[in-house]
Amino acid sequence: AFAAEEAADQAAVAAPYVPPGITTLDTGVFVAGCIPFVWAGISFWTRIVNGQPFGTGKDSVVIDTGREDWKAADGTGSSRILSAGALRL
Repeated sequence: AFAAEEAADQAAVAAPYVPPGITTLDTGVFVAGCIPFVWAGISFWTRIVNGQPFGTGKDSVVIDTGREDWKAADGTGSSRILSAGALRL
């Protein structure tokens, strides 16, 4: 009986681990996790292109892209206006 248990233990140790691969659930969770970041990226770049402020209160920022039809969105002066150079890394 002891030899049979020892043989079973050795067989279990010798068997390599095979990962399950990418499942449908994994793909769904990945896509669902990407949606907020894609949404925020689109919102961010849309605000920059249209000259709209982003941020809150005194920390609000507007990036002047140099377009002729561009105007500061709120006109209250509460936003910091950055030049297009702020987009360069």
